[in-house]
Amino acid sequence: MPSSASSSAPSTTTIPRPPNSFILFRQEYARLYADPKTLVSKSAGEAWRALSDEDKQYYTAVEKEKHAEKYPAYRFRPQKKEIGPSTHQMDSADHNTPYCQYTHEPLQLSTSGE
Repeated sequence: MPSSASSSAPSTTTIPRPPNSFILFRQEYARLYADPKTLVSKSAGEAWRALSDEDKQYYTAVEKEKHAEKYPAYRFRPQKKEIGPSTHQMDSADHNTPYCQYTHEPLQLSTSGE
């Protein structure tokens, strides 16, 4: 029986998101133009920006097909993060109020000399 550490699949039942089209393009670009003396990511980015929308769409379509075949039940379901109040949620009067970095609660500052 193979150990779980040697398995390449994640231990959870969550289906991974497919890589985006630029990531696929960059992987192919790196295979074709890999040279330790060049900046592959920078030149791949420039080449990507120079591609037409039709050429970019090729990478999206190919990966969507592969991913749909491998994971037919996949649906993108983003999870919302629960975090403290953001700057745009605070009143302008509270804008200068310091908040705790851990609980995001307003800090009670003493005005007396205690």
